[in-house]
Amino acid sequence: MREPIALEPAGGPSLGRRAVLAGGVGILVMALPLRALARPSLEQAVAGFTGGAPVNAGRVRLTVPPLVENGNAVGVTVEVESPMSEAAFVRRIGLFNEKNPQADVAIFRLGPRNGRARISTRIRLATSQTVLAVAELSDGTYWSSEANVIVTLAACIEDLS
Repeated sequence: MREPIALEPAGGPSLGRRAVLAGGVGILVMALPLRALARPSLEQAVAGFTGGAPVNAGRVRLTVPPLVENGNAVGVTVEVESPMSEAAFVRRIGLFNEKNPQADVAIFRLGPRNGRARISTRIRLATSQTVLAVAELSDGTYWSSEANVIVTLAACIEDLS
């Protein structure tokens, strides 16, 4: 009866699957450009929402307090002038900010059955900044309103440098 032959790697110990995978992920992360990891600007975020279409000022009313003591819960209301009928309605409302870690705060989808184009929510603001609301209407046009908010106690702060 023959004894089984033990195969050993030539030249020393071998790397395990986990070590090879970790090395591959490390190389991939180092190869990514830093711009891909950076926060998009307010203009880039809006352009992503609109697909590059022009944004008109008006038809949108953004209500947010101009001075906020605590940035952890800032009340925001957006109303859009629209009949909300089958022929003319608001498709989406997007909320954007200038300095939070993410430029897009929220996107709300609406339709003619909503009755009126109005949303209310609370958002976090990292620091004093501009908040922008953009509405997409069923005719493909985009309308906006912006407000400057002063925050005395900041929220959701990340080191972005």
